[in-house]
Amino acid sequence: IANIGRWPWPRSQQAEIINFIAQGEPAVIGYVPLFSEPQTDPGLSYISSMREFFEQSSLNDLAALAEAENDSSLEAVTNTDDLLAGIGATGNTEPTSALDPFTKRTADDAANLLFTLYEAEDALDADLQLSQAMASAGNVISQLSFGFGDPYRAPNELPPFIQSATLSTITDRVSAQEYGLMPIEMQEAAYPLRSYAEAAQRLGHLTILPDVDGKIRPEQLSIAYHGQYYPSFALQIAA
Repeated sequence: IANIGRWPWPRSQQAEIINFIAQGEPAVIGYVPLFSEPQTDPGLSYISSMREFFEQSSLNDLAALAEAENDSSLEAVTNTDDLLAGIGATGNTEPTSALDPFTKRTADDAANLLFTLYEAEDALDADLQLSQAMASAGNVISQLSFGFGDPYRAPNELPPFIQSATLSTITDRVSAQEYGLMPIEMQEAAYPLRSYAEAAQRLGHLTILPDVDGKIRPEQLSIAYHGQYYPSFALQIAA
């Protein structure tokens, strides 16, 4: 806490932690935080707006012109005719030719600006950094959670990238159905953003159900939701 500060830590910082842990080559990384909403960075929204404006303006034609001019292939260079006409410039579109100095310098500046906007966008996108760290590690178990919710309302169907975490084969060897011992049915669900869910190796529920005295004793190895069964976080760690 003295070094990083109080929770919540920036997701970019958490990405660095996962990268550091992954260097030790653990068998599995259990990642408990649940991020169901993106991290908002005011700077990122401004940079994204600038990038969108750039891509929809004539500046994007200049950037494409620079890319084509610097490309050594004949196919890329011969496409510069339309680009030149679009910005009112003239130049030789032969593979070995160059644009006039002013047009070339302007086009190169536009291309460099676009690259810088992309670079800044990635640097400020903490969700991208964290999901990339999880995917790079390749062995991160992430969580989702369930709640009882409103018993009179049908549960919402979960998106496919969450449904992929369900148990595909259920075998009842102890007559659980007969004795009322099937997994508890839940009505509400909280799950991670798609980028996190797809970056994780597996998902497991982290649903705590205390006994009547408030103490936590059993581990719900599986939770039923919308006719499907989701394994617990602990079970996925051990799998």
